[in-house]
Amino acid sequence: MHTRKIATANPPLWGNPYGRFSEITHRERLAENHEEEKIMPRGDKSTYTEKQKRQAEHIEEGYEKHGVPEKQAERRAWATVNKMTGGGKKSGSGRGKAMNSAPAKKGGKKGGAASAARPASARSASAKKAAQTRKRRARG
Repeated sequence: MHTRKIATANPPLWGNPYGRFSEITHRERLAENHEEEKIMPRGDKSTYTEKQKRQAEHIEEGYEKHGVPEKQAERRAWATVNKMTGGGKKSGSGRGKAMNSAPAKKGGKKGGAASAARPASARSASAKKAAQTRKRRARG
């Protein structure tokens, strides 16, 4: 059986179209795709409902109250909302999904198992230290 090469003007459909050591950067390629396909920019919250925005704001405040930095608190809050609601809600009949509230309740349960594995004396020492810290911070 003979195989023959067919000369084509078009490059193959597989592989890197820019060549292995191309001068174009990953960021430039993303910009090209953005212009061509009109990809929604990351961080765009226009497809979220007002309820989802309120939820994220409330969750973010909770994280900040626990001392999480502002940007990280915002990222965590939106991740929680996405996990609960399945991302940005789109309008239209029959497109709704039930909300999963499990991610919002996960935090307290997650830490309980690790704490229970520690000896009572260690838990007691941590509790006393935390009480002193709260007392010190409340004063001034």
